[in-house]
Amino acid sequence: MWSPGRELPFRDRWFDLVFTMGVLIHQPEITLPLVMAEIVRCSRRNVLCGEYFAEQTTEVPYRNQSSALFKRNYGGIYQELFPELRLLCQGFFSRDEGWDDITYWAFEKV
Repeated sequence: MWSPGRELPFRDRWFDLVFTMGVLIHQPEITLPLVMAEIVRCSRRNVLCGEYFAEQTTEVPYRNQSSALFKRNYGGIYQELFPELRLLCQGFFSRDEGWDDITYWAFEKV
């Protein structure tokens, strides 16, 4: 099944956990809040995201395309847009650990 991230084909609160790893980094500014809202909508309990981090939105060259990859403070954006999310933990997975230098945030709906 394929569906755009801004229109997930699931009922509200359908999953205990909804997560992304390297998905939000490919969302342009205009669709990012829509995709995040769908993630929060589909989660009954927890939201987890692991993405490239930067304090300010930073475009990163990606496969000779423009506007295709962004580093951002995704945890801060979640907290700003969805005050019903409480940060449980935040951390970092490095290349040395087999990841791609990503920051993760775990939230709980309150």
